[in-house]
Parts: sequence; C-alpha cells; structure tokens
Amino acid sequence: MSRAWTALGLGAALLMSLAGGCGEVPWGNGGLGDELPADAFDTEGLVFVLGAEDLQTASSKLDRVVSEAWADGVPLTGRAGVVDLEGHEISVEWHAMRVELGAVKLALDDEGITLSVGVRVPTSELRVEGAQTVACSPTVSIDDAQLSLHATLGSDKSGRVQAALSETPSLRGEELDVDWSGCHDEVSAPAFDALSLLLWDALADNAAEVLGPELIAALPGALGLDVALGVATTTAVDEIGAGLVRVSVEARSSSSGGAWRVVQGRLVVPFAVGLGAEAHPCVPAAELPEITALTAPEITPGPRGATLVSASAIRRGLATLWLSGALCGDHATAERSLTVATLGPGWAPLAALPRATPLTLSLWPRALPDISLDAAPGEGELLVSTGPMDVDVFGELDGASVRLFSLSIDADVAVTLTVSAQGLLSSQVRDLTLRAGETRAGLLAPPDAAIADAVVTPLVRALLDDRQLLQLPPRAGPTRAEPRGDYLAIPQ
Repeated sequence: MSRAWTALGLGAALLMSLAGGCGEVPWGNGGLGDELPADAFDTEGLVFVLGAEDLQTASSKLDRVVSEAWADGVPLTGRAGVVDLEGHEISVEWHAMRVELGAVKLALDDEGITLSVGVRVPTSELRVEGAQTVACSPTVSIDDAQLSLHATLGSDKSGRVQAALSETPSLRGEELDVDWSGCHDEVSAPAFDALSLLLWDALADNAAEVLGPELIAALPGALGLDVALGVATTTAVDEIGAGLVRVSVEARSSSSGGAWRVVQGRLVVPFAVGLGAEAHPCVPAAELPEITALTAPEITPGPRGATLVSASAIRRGLATLWLSGALCGDHATAERSLTVATLGPGWAPLAALPRATPLTLSLWPRALPDISLDAAPGEGELLVSTGPMDVDVFGELDGASVRLFSLSIDADVAVTLTVSAQGLLSSQVRDLTLRAGETRAGLLAPPDAAIADAVVTPLVRALLDDRQLLQLPPRAGPTRAEPRGDYLAIPQ
C-alpha cells in the first residue's frame, strides 16, 4: 500500500493492530463523506508536508510517465503567424516535428508547482508562408531547453486532489536557434525576431497540449496525494452481531480556492477526516468523542516531509473501532501466539499446566478507551488508556478450549511507533501499568488480587508489543513517529 493510509490507518492504527494486525483499507474511491455529519469531520485530520526530497521523488515518478508514454519523442504539428510592417500576414508551420524529452523537475513557489521538462529538437524544417505562397524553408534546432508548465492544486466533488494548469506554458533555453538564411529576399527582416518569439511560444503551447493532460493528471499521485477515500465496512462479524465503520478522507478547497498552502518553503496539503460507527451489540452504548479545535501543526524547514495525523482523528478512530466491536471477544487477540509461559510467575495453579499450553483471550470492553500524545521532548509516546474491560483467559487442553479464569482490568500503556527501512509501521510498549480488579474462577482458581497484576501484565504486554500496523513506502532508514503539538508526525 502506498501513502494511502490515514485516519483509520493511523487514527486507529494502534487499535487496528489489536483488531487483527496489518490493515488494508480500500483507498481512492472517494464519495462517502455525505453519509457522515459535518461534526464527524476533523477538517485537518491528515496533513501531508512535502519537502525538496519529496519533490525529487515525485519528479522521478513523472520521469517514468514520460519515458513510458513518449519513449520515441513527441511529434508536434502546429502554426504561428505574424503581420509584418507592410501589413502582410506571414506564418510559420511545422509538421511532425520530433521533440525529444528529458528529465522532469518540480519546483515549488507561493503560486503553485512548476513542472519543467527537458526538451531537445534535432534540426527540423519549417515552412514559412506569405500571401498563400511558400516563401522559404528555414530550420529550427533546440538543445538543452526547458518546457515549463505551472500547476495549482484543488479538489473535485469526491474530495480527490486535482492539479490544473494555471499559467501559460513557456519554452526557454540557451540553445533555441532558427536559421532564417534564404528567407531574407521573401520576408522583411523585422519579422524574423517577431516570428522567432512567436515560434517558441507556439511550440510551448503545442507541446503543453500534448504533454500537459497526462503530466498534470499524474502529478497528485506522484506527490503521494491520491488518498481520497470513502468506505463503509462491517467489522467484528460474529454470532452476536456486527458493527459498521464509516471513514471518509477528502481534500477540501480553502476560501482562497486551493487545497494547499506553502509554509517555510514546503508544500502543505490538508485532508478532512470523517469517522463514524454503528455499534456492535458487544459494547455498551457510548458517544464518539467530539472533534476538538487543535493548534495548527508547526511546519519547520527541511528537505524531508512528513505525514501528520491529528490527535482528534486518532482518538476518534480508536473510539470508532471500539464501538464497532473490533476489541470484543477474540477479534483483537486471535492472531497472537500466547502460551502459559507468557504469564508471570508466582501463581501456584500454573504448575498443573504444561508451559507450552496455548492461551487465547476474549475481551469485553465496558467503557471507551482514550489516547493522547505525550509532549515530553524526545519521548515520542502515545499514551493509551484501555478503559475497564473484562478478560476471559482460555487454555487449549486435550484439543478443547477451556476457560481457565477471568478478571477485570484497566491499563495505561505508553507506546512508541517506528517505521523500518522497509516501511513497516509497528508498535513498541515502553511502559505498561495494569490494574487488576475482580477475579473469577474457571478451571483454575484465579490469582489473588495481590499478585494478579504481576501475573497478567506480561500477557497484556505480549498482546501490544511489536504489533505490525501498516505497510508504508520504503525509506532510506528506520524512523520513528513523534508527537508534534496536537499531531503525530511520521517522517517520510
């Protein structure tokens, strides 16, 4: 999956991991935002910040578009005209002129993005006409020139980022040459300069007509901004029932008309994130947390960008998964390999079971969990409060699943998120405080309250630690997600 992960992918990534490991979400289909009320949206729940290195990466992707679409060059046919000092109309025409294309470069300014494409034209013949008669046949050659297209970003009705040409294209370079020799007897000398300028502008327009639509259409994807989605999906389907999650991610044009801004020389593109749920019968009635006003993320200069997810989107995403039943029963625990050996020492009944006896857990949440960002410098932690829940511990004995004991717990977990060089986002438990409450017997007498915390804490840690959350694009080396004000920042 590309950069197309967000609120459900990170806004609930931690709990998504509990609900079954690596998540794949259908991206790019747009259009379900109308099914969510306005107060279900964080208007800047997801923010992409792109630096110089990101523009270079996007340029490389556009290079591939050019090489695949126009490997043999671009044939151009067109015409430019001018009226000379004597009032005669003179035109210059070209037919199937072969234009060879070079590297694509992207540059950012306050008005948008400039796409520059290297251009070379081997010596080609033109045709000059005046008074319906071929006057002469000059030649043109272009070397080491740049065709520049200027684009701005907006959004369509489905919330997808769209690029559009915003200025007249230009063709500039040191080696733009027209050989007018042989034309002096038929064309007045002052017309040559005017024809030359018109020729470059006309060739720029001609090339932009051919190249522009495909390059402009490919620009949002090359920048990693093709993340609009609208999805409604059932979750935690079981014999009790099912829950429903709705997620919408959409770009929205600002009052100035653009879905972007430039801050500290970096492109900033916000997306509105909407999250809603229909409750699974396994959870008590609860309201999703409201979207709160957040401090805008601090954008600092630098070549590398980041993806920012707001605390509101993360908190609401976590609650959405909880309400849909993703933490009920064994939906959150089935994929983890646990054994009796995972439990802490000091509980006598354990001696009656082989240490390799497989364990499974069934969770029954009783109140909404919460999540916050730790602002302590250098810590980079997410603080998760699970809320009270009942836990049934089962063991596999003689091929049958038998409830060993049950207890009520409430835990506070400090988690860091890291991204490997291969792009795998995973969680690491830095600290875990578990409070065990009422215990209930099953096949075994439950641990005493005095030692229940110590017995069960290793089990809960094993559930949370080293969870593989999402697959992101590979990168030069491992990085770590860091809280940045009211946002969680994941470096590119």
